[in-house]
Amino acid sequence: MKKSALFIIATVFVVALLLGFTWQANAQATRIEGLTSHEYDCAIPGTFNPTFSGNVMHIRDYVHVNVNESESPYLDGINTTVADAEFNNVSGTASIRGTMHLAPTAYPDSAWVGRWVFIASKGTYFGRAVAQGTGELEGMTLFIDLYDWAANPEIAKDVCDSVGGVPEESHTITEGYIVVSSRK
Repeated sequence: MKKSALFIIATVFVVALLLGFTWQANAQATRIEGLTSHEYDCAIPGTFNPTFSGNVMHIRDYVHVNVNESESPYLDGINTTVADAEFNNVSGTASIRGTMHLAPTAYPDSAWVGRWVFIASKGTYFGRAVAQGTGELEGMTLFIDLYDWAANPEIAKDVCDSVGGVPEESHTITEGYIVVSSRK
């Protein structure tokens, strides 16, 4: 009697494990490739309040309302960022990081919410961002690379004026992809 009870418990346990692995194997992900945008970086007046420590300038809570222009409905919209940064005035290096809330125009009740980092060193400027989708974009994760871009100053001024911002000296090109997770 004890042997058959143990055999039944062991069998049920093994079947449960196998079903658990099978359900996990049904999770699938799709990649949406080739996403690009031109981002006009528009600083909000009054949020730039640097402090200095030796050769390093520290910036906290620097707000931008950036305008992303893209052929992709996933990236075309307004990206509100809040940044913290350190600029070494001797070496020329910089570390900038912050939060993002990208509201695509095509998805009015949705957004990409995430974090980003941008490094500048020896003439190289590069960043990365990762954001989770909300609303209609829920279940999607956005991965983008960020590159420095010199926008036409007159166009940048007009674009930034439209959102109440002041154009930065440089702007950003983004390139990336989306991972769409789904469970069957």
